[in-house]
Amino acid sequence: MLPDISYLFEEGIPRQPLSTLIGLSYAEKSQLAELSNHAKTVAPSLARELATRIQEFSSLNTGSLVNRADMELYLRDWFLQLFQCREEKFIGFQEYVMRIPINLVITGIDVILAYGHEITQRSLNPEDATRAFHKALALKIASEQLQSQADESQHFYEMMLLD
Repeated sequence: MLPDISYLFEEGIPRQPLSTLIGLSYAEKSQLAELSNHAKTVAPSLARELATRIQEFSSLNTGSLVNRADMELYLRDWFLQLFQCREEKFIGFQEYVMRIPINLVITGIDVILAYGHEITQRSLNPEDATRAFHKALALKIASEQLQSQADESQHFYEMMLLD
């Protein structure tokens, strides 16, 4: 019989979004929010381009593919969150839509940065808007990476308990 090791698995990842802990300033959030309408118009194009990249990468490396329409919806929402400064879903979609792992999303970082740059150039202060976008993107990637690690740790912990 294994000794009780539940004390070893403590909640290491904060329950609030990383963007709340580190934070974007009010000015940065406002700049991004002002650009959200333009982000909404280009998000479908970004989602299509990014989904194509992810599917190409996935089929070459893992052989598995996610439903294209669901992936585009997820990616569109993921991108719009950068301009909404929020962690919740923007677009209402079913819970069964699979979350795209951040390592796959990052295969299209050049696409994300290009669209982000296009949007931030519409700001009255494009330099600051670009900096805010980069910060929001870095926070989003870091937050999702931490969440993935926490999910994986929880899974392994539960697997150990089954033994």
